[in-house]
Amino acid sequence: MSWKLYPTDIESEKVVNRLAQVMNLDPGESEETIYISVKNKRADPPPVACSGTPAICILPLGENQALETMQMSALSHFIVLQALPFGAVLVHGALIAKDEKGVILAAPGGTGKTTASSRVGGCWVQMSDDATLVVKDNDGVFHAHPWPTWSRFFDNGPGGNWSVENAVELSGIFFLSRADENAVTPISKGEATGLLTESIYQVMVPMYRDRRDKKENEKICSMQLNIASSIIEKIPAYTLHISLTGPFWEEIDKVLEITNSSQDECIQNSACSLSITEDNKEIPNFCDGTIPVVYSGPSMNPTLVEPGLLKVRPYKKEILKVGDVICFHSAIQNHNIVHRIIRITPHGLVTRGDNNLQSDPDLVKEEQIIGKVLSAWTEMGPRKIPGGITGYWTHLFLLIYKRSRIVLFWILLIFRPLFLTCKKKMHDISIRINPEIVVFSHHQRKVCKLFYKGKLIGKYDLRNKNWSIAFPYWLLVDRYQLPNIMTQIRRYEEKKVP
Repeated sequence: MSWKLYPTDIESEKVVNRLAQVMNLDPGESEETIYISVKNKRADPPPVACSGTPAICILPLGENQALETMQMSALSHFIVLQALPFGAVLVHGALIAKDEKGVILAAPGGTGKTTASSRVGGCWVQMSDDATLVVKDNDGVFHAHPWPTWSRFFDNGPGGNWSVENAVELSGIFFLSRADENAVTPISKGEATGLLTESIYQVMVPMYRDRRDKKENEKICSMQLNIASSIIEKIPAYTLHISLTGPFWEEIDKVLEITNSSQDECIQNSACSLSITEDNKEIPNFCDGTIPVVYSGPSMNPTLVEPGLLKVRPYKKEILKVGDVICFHSAIQNHNIVHRIIRITPHGLVTRGDNNLQSDPDLVKEEQIIGKVLSAWTEMGPRKIPGGITGYWTHLFLLIYKRSRIVLFWILLIFRPLFLTCKKKMHDISIRINPEIVVFSHHQRKVCKLFYKGKLIGKYDLRNKNWSIAFPYWLLVDRYQLPNIMTQIRRYEEKKVP
């Protein structure tokens, strides 16, 4: 299990270089590739957008030290999520090692695992103080990798570096508990699985809690639980009662019977590895000489969808046609843009996004052109991007469709009052409907929705105090004649009271 980190723009190259310094990564080859790009605007919501095949990671801008740290943290989170289906999981616990064996000191924040791991003695060494990546190899053996403590980089912290490719065989997991004397007590597999799952949840939930796909989140939680169970089946777990002073590691020695050896023999390499491109000064090439470009944003929808990996043929003075999709560098906005050529002038190219109504304000000069987009990869697989006359007519159709929707919206908006007036006067109107208001609780919040014949047609915004009703039902429902929402909520509360 190995990945290569491929930056596809200048900003993502800086992120990869910083992460390589923190994780002590070297150039090399690997089985899988993660393509990385930095958005030209702040990412909201969360920073990481990804697709299954190929793996694409889109990060926010790094405008200061805190945001640069968030970039590295987000990229490391993405790596962990990519490793999860292979049986790898991140544990909230410090990693200490001795004689090619390692143990995890797991505990919630503030319990003292950082302090405890930093004062180990004998032949024990600290490999990480807050998080550990646990990976299962092809032989079923679990290895523990040190993982960076990103909080050390905020507020002018000391920072640090961790050799994440160096790993030790996992021999035990110790859940810390403060006590007056050092002691170790075994715990049942059921209790250990619960504690380990909680430790995994504490450090991994920020990676996916803001994702909108609830089924995907449930799948991630299920994989975490299965991995935790498989770890406890093979790795012994204990409660380590630890005092503020005293050689607690001697209690670990007694339980695991690890013999003394030199610290130089404590670390070995496992099957999990990360690498970076051999020359980060240039954008990495595909085998056929084309270059990868990560697409983000809505300007080319539906032709291109975020996140997407584009196959771009480098521009070498060849003839470009109206309708071709090109990638070019905008000097004013200082980032790369992917748009379609809609007109060619003696002074430059006029471009526009398929989802935009207006052309780009600046002409594209020859020296700004990076290349022509040939195809795109998404979760649905690769597909060719039409160019030339086909691309132009595709763009024209989308433009007409978008503008017609706007015109239709304004027509309906203008004639809606007239329609409602007619409706009030015609009591026997055949298209009159009587929707039902349903009130329920969701995450301790009241939710009001509008149904008609079992179909959801609208919802009530409690903050702005107005209804949002789907087309065409908003033509048939007078929202001002609907029952009072507060009255409906009071009735709901009364029904809940026994």
